[in-house]
Amino acid sequence: MKRTDRDARTANLLGALALRIGDELTDATESGAELGASAPAAIATVANYPGVAIGELSRILRQSHSGTVRLVDRLVASGLVERHRGGSDDKRSVALRPTQAGLQRARRILEERRRSLAAMLGPLGSGEREQLAALLEKMLGNLGHGEAEGYVICRLCELPVCPLDRCPVNRGASHP
Repeated sequence: MKRTDRDARTANLLGALALRIGDELTDATESGAELGASAPAAIATVANYPGVAIGELSRILRQSHSGTVRLVDRLVASGLVERHRGGSDDKRSVALRPTQAGLQRARRILEERRRSLAAMLGPLGSGEREQLAALLEKMLGNLGHGEAEGYVICRLCELPVCPLDRCPVNRGASHP
């Protein structure tokens, strides 16, 4: 097989796997959040970054400000998130903090995510998993993104498992 054919096949396989993983993660995290499509990432982000502003959460979720406000309204009404006055001079600034129930829900969402991904890794032996981890770190570290995009990429990550100082996405980001 020619190199261009191999590269096209590899890209095709990666694309198919990415779609399957995306579908699996959506199913797993949405069932854990019980509040719809953007809720899992919002809950995890607020748990990972207590005090995040609604505007920043909107950028991380890649959704409109008004859509994020409505989502936050649902999270507050569900007892998962609390609004606090933001730290800026802008009196309209709102900081979001997880409640105890929000932290528990975030843990459940991330556990479902981990369980789903672990099932996908099932066919690989430990050596293959180590090789895959090294390849993924290389790929993630070379995405050519800014620091803000790193929060988008890692919006459903478990920070204790991959702290910022060891995160290939964070290390690969161009910091201003």
